[in-house]
Amino acid sequence: MSILEQSVLLNQVHRAEAIIHVTGTGLGRCSLQRWKTFLAEYTLPEIEYPMIALQTAGRAKIRRIGTRQRLSNDYVMPGDMTIIPRMKKIDWYVNGAVDVATITFENPETCDRLQNLYYRFRSQSADQNHVGSFNNSYIYATCNHLISIVSDASDVSQDYIDTLLRGVEMYVLNYLGKKNNSLYPAADAHSHYVAYALKRFAIGIKTKLNVEDIARELRVSPSYLTRKFKEEVGITPHHFLLMSRIKRARKLLAETDVDIVTIAEEAGFSDQSHLTRHFSKQIGMSPLKYRRYVKKDMEAQ
Repeated sequence: MSILEQSVLLNQVHRAEAIIHVTGTGLGRCSLQRWKTFLAEYTLPEIEYPMIALQTAGRAKIRRIGTRQRLSNDYVMPGDMTIIPRMKKIDWYVNGAVDVATITFENPETCDRLQNLYYRFRSQSADQNHVGSFNNSYIYATCNHLISIVSDASDVSQDYIDTLLRGVEMYVLNYLGKKNNSLYPAADAHSHYVAYALKRFAIGIKTKLNVEDIARELRVSPSYLTRKFKEEVGITPHHFLLMSRIKRARKLLAETDVDIVTIAEEAGFSDQSHLTRHFSKQIGMSPLKYRRYVKKDMEAQ
């Protein structure tokens, strides 16, 4: 199967032609596609070339469908991306409007790199039905820029397209997965303001710390800090802090028998109902149900 034949296969899976299909040359042939039409549930068959899939817009929470039709605990949201591995059939569930792009590389070294990163991201979770979504501002911004210029311009230089695709491929080969797994850019790539905010979030997760507090310490406006943070990290500081607190709560739920009230306090939520509301919205189940689910899976292993 060639990279172009795989592009045709993806159209068949989605039962719709990609509204954008760009091909170019990096270290080998590259392909970028974008769709806006998806089924509620669909199966992605085994593919030859691993892909990076980006949810560029929409309201959908995209999840894997696992054994016994059970949905994965995590999901891909707008602004997230995930690696689709080769030679692995995956069932997906989409619960709303969605706008997704995929970028594919034919170069064997790049394919191996993405495949290895897929297994590395998956190994970081005890949940074998883990989606493995992550954020990366460079890949996301470059692909969105390419989508934008192809959508708006009638004649785009192929040399420019090749340059952008080659830049993403070189980034995948040389930087993605290095240091902080590139879930967020390495600390030394951040401005002083964002680097300070990340450190304060890490230290103050148990407190009622917020963006206004950090902005005041830095002597900048909250809107300026929010804009800088989103530019460099890919998500707002509020969302980053929320997901950090939920991650802390998941760890405590899975690894301890501490009561939910204490976990809410340890993870920086104002009370148990605050934790339950946000945890249920992001994970798809209550903290107590999540604890039972994890414990049951651990006992079954």
